[in-house]
Amino acid sequence: MFFTDKEHFVQAEGCDYFRVLHGRVCEKLTIPQISQALDIKKTDVENYYKAARKRLAAKLKELVHEHVQRYCDRCHPDPEFESEWNRIGQYLEEHGGLEQAVAKVYETSGPVQAARRQPQVITTTLRRLTQAIPKVPNRPDA
Repeated sequence: MFFTDKEHFVQAEGCDYFRVLHGRVCEKLTIPQISQALDIKKTDVENYYKAARKRLAAKLKELVHEHVQRYCDRCHPDPEFESEWNRIGQYLEEHGGLEQAVAKVYETSGPVQAARRQPQVITTTLRRLTQAIPKVPNRPDA
């Protein structure tokens, strides 16, 4: 799972920002679909989604800052952080934004990818089985 800190996206009152974000970005659900599934108002879904996106960006920024502090001069981390943050921003802009990056990670890992590979795995397994079965010589009709 992309998010290692799910609690970061769940509000104390019980509003589940994470599920709204996951539904929109990973499951490609519409706001009405999420509203119905979670039994919350459409306006709440929209607000949770906006808030979750902001929280996700803030968490990414925090993680980049921590990463930079591990390898650069502790006296001058800001220029290196700005450089890293700008590179990430440029990359995300060129590739559809943060939400697209999350969606791509989701699609290329876990159950989604496994489901897509299943027909190929079955076909490969069947080929291997048929190659392993000893050939029976043709018998003349009796």
